[in-house]
Amino acid sequence: MILIVDDEPMICLTLTELLEDVGYEVIGAGNGVEARARFGPQVAAVLLDVRLPDVGQLELLTWFKSQNPACVVLMMTGNGPMALEAEARGLGANGFLRKPFSIDSLLRDIERLVPRA
Repeated sequence: MILIVDDEPMICLTLTELLEDVGYEVIGAGNGVEARARFGPQVAAVLLDVRLPDVGQLELLTWFKSQNPACVVLMMTGNGPMALEAEARGLGANGFLRKPFSIDSLLRDIERLVPRA
């Protein structure tokens, strides 16, 4: 299962439909509180927006990795600095997607890192 965490409903909807169309089970969350509530052992990967209304940029990444170090976390950002990318990778992020990213590159990263159920 893939958890998409983004405060833009259209991004969550679009990514959910795209990933479900290629065979993944997906759930969404619009903020950190929802993300923590929906995260569990069934979540193999998280697509995580770095700018959320209720949590710091890297707080959720650290929390996800503390709950399940094997969970794949791909960070998504529209304008994050390179220092943020380096810090996220140091905290365990498995990849960094800069918005707007291509669907092909997203699917390549997901298929490389996340086995289908």
